[in-house]
Formats: sequence, structure tokens, C-alpha cells
Amino acid sequence: MKRLFVLIAVLFTLCLCACNQEKEGYTVTFDTEGGTSIKSQVVELGDYVDEPKKPKKPGYEFLGWYTDDGNLWPFEFSSPAEDLTLNARWGIATYTITYVGAKGDVTSYTINDQFDLADGTVVGPYDEFEGWYLDKELTKPITKIEAGTAKDLTLYAKVSESELAFTLLGDSRYQVASSRMKVTNVIVPESYKGLPVTRIEDGAFKNRTSLESISLPSTITSIGQSAFEGCTSLTTITIPEKVLFLGTRCFDSCINLSSITFAGDEIESMGSAVFENCVSLESITLPSKLYYISSNTFKGCTALDGIVIPENVTAIYESAFEGCIALTKIVIPKKVTAIYESAFEGCKTLKSLRIDGNVTEIGRRAFGSCYLLEQINLPSSLEYIGAEAFCWSNIRSVWIPDGAIIDAYAFYGCKLLKNVRLPSDLTTISYGAFSGCSSLEQITLPDTLLSIEQKAFYHSDIISLEIPNSVVVIGDSAFEDCRRLESVELSDSLKVIGNSAFELCTSIKTISLPMGLTTIGNRAFYNCWSLKSVEVPSSVTSIGQNALPEIPEDLIADEWDTLEAMPPQPEN
Repeated sequence: MKRLFVLIAVLFTLCLCACNQEKEGYTVTFDTEGGTSIKSQVVELGDYVDEPKKPKKPGYEFLGWYTDDGNLWPFEFSSPAEDLTLNARWGIATYTITYVGAKGDVTSYTINDQFDLADGTVVGPYDEFEGWYLDKELTKPITKIEAGTAKDLTLYAKVSESELAFTLLGDSRYQVASSRMKVTNVIVPESYKGLPVTRIEDGAFKNRTSLESISLPSTITSIGQSAFEGCTSLTTITIPEKVLFLGTRCFDSCINLSSITFAGDEIESMGSAVFENCVSLESITLPSKLYYISSNTFKGCTALDGIVIPENVTAIYESAFEGCIALTKIVIPKKVTAIYESAFEGCKTLKSLRIDGNVTEIGRRAFGSCYLLEQINLPSSLEYIGAEAFCWSNIRSVWIPDGAIIDAYAFYGCKLLKNVRLPSDLTTISYGAFSGCSSLEQITLPDTLLSIEQKAFYHSDIISLEIPNSVVVIGDSAFEDCRRLESVELSDSLKVIGNSAFELCTSIKTISLPMGLTTIGNRAFYNCWSLKSVEVPSSVTSIGQNALPEIPEDLIADEWDTLEAMPPQPEN
């Protein structure tokens, strides 16, 4: 019995000790809320909880351990231990995307985002951005970041070299802005970045001397100023059918350009000098809707020998065909009303000219120095023939309609001109109008004529001359050096005979000066060897030096000013 009592006492003591040991230690549990797991800690009485390694959770940033009692402050691991559970608290992490190789700002995203990558804008104007890659070797393309991705990223741009640079027009189309200097064969795309390419910008290919060929898409509607100027290796070009306008000097000085084709017929106008100095261009068919030929359009196109001016053209502007020395014939269509200054000047081999239209104006030197031009037909609509309009041509006869004004030197140097019909209402024969027409034998002056200006018929072959009674003034050198002139009948209304008016008219034998004449200029009849004497009417108040074979000394006037020199003949 005694032994049983002792055994019970021992067991009671052991149980009491065990209970005391449990109360002397604490358990701390860590709830990571989906992060990496953390083992629980058993802490002896009086000890502190050890702060564990921070857990990790993709897409989140660990903020600290918190108790579940609503405490706003993180757990202090310096606090005495007790039985408790510590909960991890998380914040959403932000990750950085770094773009390499193309312009793009650093951007950021979170694990909850589905993120589109930034557009790749390259630094060089001739570089093309092709996409972003995860590796430097550009083998792992990426276009967007899916939700759930959680890491910093460095992305690498794939960039390819391009021959062309583009700029946006408005927000719906692009233009070719420029090209590399060494381009050779170029194909312009129909679209760029999903939008159509509709224009070639001013100077886009200017002075690209290596450019040999270019293909333009059907989307092009306009080609800008000097777009291909100085492309000396370019041999052929096709203008797309939708093009409405060619800019000034578009193909100027493309010296090897021999073929120009218009795929469409929509062009109504062109800038000036579009094909100037295209010295290899032999022929061209212009769009039928073209309504004028701009200034200098074909100036200096020395090989051009075939062209048809479209029926809709209403005007041919300054120097449009100047220097086209291979051009042999031209037809001016019916709607043309004006041929402006130097339009066909220097077309040395032009033989055939037909004017079908309602031309009212032929400008200064419009057909000057067209040395082989033999025949012209001037329309009844003509109102004005400009200075030197037909100088140095080979025309043999000309019918000038009523109402037309003839400007200075209009037919100067036309050595084969033999027959001229002047307007019946003409009032003035201008300065040098028929000067140097050495074959001109007969001319009928209209009764409306008031004055014959300086050098009007200088060095012509007129044989006889009847000056209408309406004429008041015969200008300086008006008939000088007309060596075949035998008979002259002067106007009864004549007041002034200018300096050298009949000088070197060596065939004149007699002349009757009208009563009412007041002035006889210097050398008026000087070197008229066949003229032995002249009866001076009492109305004359002034006679110039060497004016007559016999001159009363009291009427001799002071020396007059010398004449303005005539323009020299251009070189053939």
C-alpha cells in the first residue's frame, strides 16, 4: 500500500512539472498571405521573436508583419514573446520598362496591367522601327505585356535602314520628305505605317545624282517643287495617274531624262521650269487637260523635236520653249490667246508655225532668232506684236490684221521678208519695226498713219515710197541706207524729217519737200549721191548739219544727239 502511495505521488509531480514547462514557452505563427512560407517559431518564456527573412510574392512588395488585432503599426520584434499569429502585409509593386535603341520614355506597369509597349521612334530620319525584343540578339519579339508579368524589363529596338524619310500630312497620309544622297533605284511604297503615301515633298530627291530609276505608287497626287531637280542619272519617269500638279523645277536639269510618261490625264497646271534643261528629252505627250504651258517649262530642252500642245491650252508663258533648237514645227491650238515673251526664242530649226487660235498677243521675242522660220499666219484676233517678236527669222511674207499694234524691232533682221500687209488702221510704225529687212521692196502705208519712228525701215530694199498725207513725223534713220529707194512722195502734212532719215539712199534723184515742213534733221539726205539739189520750202525753220546737198547757212542747227545703237544679231 505504501508503495502505491509513493508511485502516485511521483506521477503527480511529473505531471505538474510538465505543465509548468508548457507555460514557460510560446509559439509564433507567420501567415504570408500567399507569399513564400515562413516556419513557425517556438520562443522560450522571456525571449523575443526572431524577425524572419522577408517573404516574396510575385507582383507585390512586402510591407511588414502585422497582428490580426487591427493594429496599424507593424509588429515590433523587440516586444516580449507570446502565442500569436503574424500576418504579412503587401503592396502592389511597380516595374520599370527600359527601351534601348529607339527613342521612348521609360515606362512602368503593375502585375494587374495588360500593357501595350511604347511606339518606337528612331533617331535617324532614314531608319525604320520594326519592333521591340527581349534580348540584344533580337530573337525574342514582344508586342505587349500580359497581366501577371512581374519584373523589370529591358527591351531592345530592331531598326532597319531605309532610303526614304517620311513626314505626316495632317493625320491621315504621309509624304516622302527626303532621301539618302546615294540612292540608286528607289521604289516608293503605297503606304507607310498603315497610311497612304500621297506626295513627294519639295526637294525630296534634289541633286541625287546617283538616282537612276524611281517607281512612284498610284497613291501619289502631287510632286513638289524641285523634287527631282538635278537628278542627272535619271533616265525615265512615269507620272502616276492621280497626280494633279507638278511643282516648279520638278525635273529641272535632269540631263539624261529621255522618257516622261503621264499615266493619267488629270494634270491641269504645272509650275514653271518643270522640265528646263532636260537636254536628252526628245518627245513628250502632255496631259490633255493642261490649260497653260508655264514659263520655262521646256527651256533648254535641246533634243526636243516633237510635241503637241493640248487643245485646252489657253496661254504659252515666258520662255516656255526657249532654246529648243531641235524643234521643227509647232501648232498653236485654237484656245490659245497669248504667246508670251521669248516663248519660242532661239528655236533655230523651227520651220513650220501654224496659229489656229484666237491669239491676241505675241510677246517680246516670242519667235526671235527662229532662223529657219519661213512662213507665219497671224490670226485676225491679233492685237499686239511685241518688240523683236520675229527678229532674225526667215519669214518671206506677213499679213498683219487690222487693229494690231507693231512694237519696236518686231521684224528686225528678217532678211528674206519681201511682202508686208500693214493694218489699215495703223497709226505708228514703231522703232526699227522693219529694220534690216533687206529684201523688202514694196510696202503700202495706211492712210491712218501718223508717224514713222526711228529706224522703222533702216537698210531695207524699198524701191518706191508713198507716205500718206496723215504722216506728221519721219523719225531718225527711218529710211537710212535704203539704197534701192528711187522714188519718194512725202506727206503734205509732214512737219519733221529726222536725223539721217534718208541718209545713204543713193538712188533718190529728186524729192519734193512739202510746204509746212519745219525741221530737217542732221544728215537727213546725207550721201544721197544721186540727189543733186533740194528745194527747201519757206516753212522750214531748222536744217541740221549735212542735211542737204545745198543748205542755207542761216538755217543750220546745232549737232543733234546720236542715235541709239541697234541690237546686234545673235550668234547662230
